[in-house]
Amino acid sequence: MRLVLVLFVFAPKLCSAGWLIIEQQEDRFGNSESQSIFIQDQRIRIETPESVFIIDLQQDLLTLVFPQKMFYWTGHPDTLRMALFDKLAIQVEVMLQHIAENERDSARRTFDRQLLALKSGEQGFMKAIEPTIIQENLTDTILGRLVTPYEILSDSVLLEKVWLSNDLDPYRQIDKEKLRRFTQLFSPPSRVSAFRQSEGFKKLTKNRIVMRSVMPFAYGESKTEVVALRETNIPAEFFAPPADYRPASVEEVLEVTLDDGESPEVRKNSSPFDKPLMPSPGNTPSFPPVKPY
Repeated sequence: MRLVLVLFVFAPKLCSAGWLIIEQQEDRFGNSESQSIFIQDQRIRIETPESVFIIDLQQDLLTLVFPQKMFYWTGHPDTLRMALFDKLAIQVEVMLQHIAENERDSARRTFDRQLLALKSGEQGFMKAIEPTIIQENLTDTILGRLVTPYEILSDSVLLEKVWLSNDLDPYRQIDKEKLRRFTQLFSPPSRVSAFRQSEGFKKLTKNRIVMRSVMPFAYGESKTEVVALRETNIPAEFFAPPADYRPASVEEVLEVTLDDGESPEVRKNSSPFDKPLMPSPGNTPSFPPVKPY
């Protein structure tokens, strides 16, 4: 996959220096993709080949961009959350009609518990797992920076191995807890998401950045690594939707994002709780790509 970045030209609206982070992920099947993260003050833009999210933590605003429809949505994440919960409740009622009558009450209680957990902010209806963290007695370098590896275990099972920077955290000025709440809608339920909510993991990563992550699976491993990291000025306009896009309603956003292309037969036999609450919107073409960094 060709990695492209954005050309930052001088503009009068530049603030203090921000950060550009590029992560490369490779799954156990050899598929890879990149993610670019732009940080400036309390604003963050997260961009993948398929999606763009713009987060303004100071104003408590989330912006989703949909280039195929040439519109965007901006609002408080709770507005989107509540609309999604209402939509999920409707989907659950439809699913229950396809469950055997003698199993329907039990299924309804399960779905009700899951929806209540989601509303309370629990990741994937799982309480935070307090892991065992083991520091390896060695150091390494990534992008010329010293890093220390740690093993994250639960019940002696390795969940993840991370390499943490020793002296750098581009998120230092960011309210990380608020950022976690903003991005929770887009995170699929998982055991990893659960242990990353633990106090032990939060303490370990305080004022540090994960430079590399390796997660083992039965048939291989998934690896994510920071492949570019630099301090740079980012124009304020970069944290706004394209000027030629129109604003969309919550209803329009739900119509686009919840239409996942599944057939009715597949949808009625799969739980909406098995996926991220909010599928990814599309990538925006409004900022010109240049040669790889």
